[in-house]
Amino acid sequence: MNKWHNIKECGKFILKSHFSFLLICMVIRITEIITCRHLMLEESRSDIAKITEGVLRGMVFDNSVSAMFMLIPVLVLGLFCTFGIIKKSILKGFAILIGILYALSVAVSVGNIPYITYKMANVCLADLSYLSKPGEMIGMMTGEPLYLTFFITGWIIVAAIIYIIWRFAKSTNIIEGKESSFSWQNLTATVFAFIFCFLMGRGNNPPTNNKGAIFGRPLTFIFAIYCDDAFLNLSAQSPTFGLIKEMSHLGRKIKTGITTEEASVYTNSIQNLTKASLTDTCSKKKNIVMIIMESLSANYMATFGNKAGLTPCLDSLFANSLAYYNAWSNGARTNNAIFSTQTSLPGCLNINMLETPLNKDHTSLAPVLSANGYSTDFFISHAKTFDNISVFFVAQPFDKIHSEEEYGYREMEWGLRDSTLLAIALDSINHLSTDTTKPFYTAILTCSNHPTFSIPSPYNEMYPEIEHCAVRYADASIDTFMKKAAKEPWFDNTIFVFTGDHGRLVGTPDGKVSSSLNHVPIFIYGKEIQPAKDSSLTMQIDLEPTILSILGLQCPEFAGLGINRMKMKRDTAVYTSNNYFIARTSDKAYFLNMDTNAGTLYNLKKDYSLSTPIEGNVPEFDRQIMLQIQALYTIQNREK
Repeated sequence: MNKWHNIKECGKFILKSHFSFLLICMVIRITEIITCRHLMLEESRSDIAKITEGVLRGMVFDNSVSAMFMLIPVLVLGLFCTFGIIKKSILKGFAILIGILYALSVAVSVGNIPYITYKMANVCLADLSYLSKPGEMIGMMTGEPLYLTFFITGWIIVAAIIYIIWRFAKSTNIIEGKESSFSWQNLTATVFAFIFCFLMGRGNNPPTNNKGAIFGRPLTFIFAIYCDDAFLNLSAQSPTFGLIKEMSHLGRKIKTGITTEEASVYTNSIQNLTKASLTDTCSKKKNIVMIIMESLSANYMATFGNKAGLTPCLDSLFANSLAYYNAWSNGARTNNAIFSTQTSLPGCLNINMLETPLNKDHTSLAPVLSANGYSTDFFISHAKTFDNISVFFVAQPFDKIHSEEEYGYREMEWGLRDSTLLAIALDSINHLSTDTTKPFYTAILTCSNHPTFSIPSPYNEMYPEIEHCAVRYADASIDTFMKKAAKEPWFDNTIFVFTGDHGRLVGTPDGKVSSSLNHVPIFIYGKEIQPAKDSSLTMQIDLEPTILSILGLQCPEFAGLGINRMKMKRDTAVYTSNNYFIARTSDKAYFLNMDTNAGTLYNLKKDYSLSTPIEGNVPEFDRQIMLQIQALYTIQNREK
């Protein structure tokens, strides 16, 4: 037997599998661009050269993913050939492995298409938490036409790619050796093939100095940022590549360049100023009802220019409230909002803060109010185990968590519709209010404005877009709740706090990360709350100290990073979205990509749509972001 035969046959199998994967990925990427064409800038839609460049850059990432998958098969198959002990069964075993890896990557890429339309981002590790709830995951994928289309398509492609790789293996003409026969030629070929795969998997960004490509920086998403169209830059990436990168960074602490001592000075300054600003505003202890609304982007409201008439109730409440127009969610996920509104602490990028050590011993809103004689309840529509909510609320104790386990039924994939959840919460509040000596704090997290949508009549047919129907229904549910509450004796002694947990992509994206993902309404409504329009920067972390100030409660243990917006103004808002830390001032917005460590500055006064980056003194923004990251680390270590 020719000693080169088997290794050449294995090489053919590897190459055929590799190029088949690249071809399928290219087709998926083109499909993504066509499907999500509405997310592109108008001038980009007819720019074939720009679109083609994005597709080709995307293939670089796909090539890297495939090479990483092939590392072990190339090495093991090559060594088997080297010692002359290769068998067809071994090749078929690796065909199954490669097929599964490719299939998983393809499934992620196909599922990423409808995800982009919702988040204007690629799937990340945090989204894999849905795998712990397969019922919700499958329900979400099958409950919406776009999700269902790609759910079915994805399974077809997955089956096809596994079949193709299997056929490649079966047609490979392996000659099985009967005894060991070492071959230096095969070993040399194996070593070179392994090194080649390693270098392809590593990839490289275009060199910025005189170093050669092999010795340049490993491939990162900076290679995909090639134009001013946020969607095209996103489509040029590979979600699988991103997941692999995230996994490699698990447990990694972001290097801030800020010392613990500097961070401590920063946190102590904010905390001392906030504690000193807490003053008595109300005549007596007020009840608090906080409603955190799912995916409520400010861009849906007429107040902020939306013409569709989606939020008549919320717009009316907003106009008669202490209303913060320039308000931002601390993150783009629900767990970020729960954490930030209750603890006055920001989240960190792609980390579920509900699962961190800060669950323990940190002074948050519920225990502070409980220590001042309040009853505390939190209402969610779904299972309390999701996103580690139950563990968080045990550590930051509410008297009771009302969840799916208590209700015993569902109306949609995520639990109860808003109208039902709010009705249950209202009944509970009515019961609590019978004890006139004990004020209450009730927090409610709604869910109907989240795919999969289950919107009752007549709201399900009000608009062509199901997202608009969902927002209109969510608004109507609030309207019913507030009108019924207004008839109750406890209403006049209650302060209502409204915010969105995060936003949603509304319209054409602006900038590197669309502002609609984080721009949320924050407003405070109540009999003793003087309506006012406040256009200065506000964040979800500001809610705890602001509420404490309104209630006239001193909190010497306060350890958050929020400020009392009744007495203080915020110079800079720092928040996270997708893979970015974002810092805003009244006139500038700065986007720091944590994967590429590249920052981009915009002038909000001249370019509110964030279309044209400007030259500027960005180190001051970098420092603001890094101070907050290091401050969070410092507080976390302090609490352990």
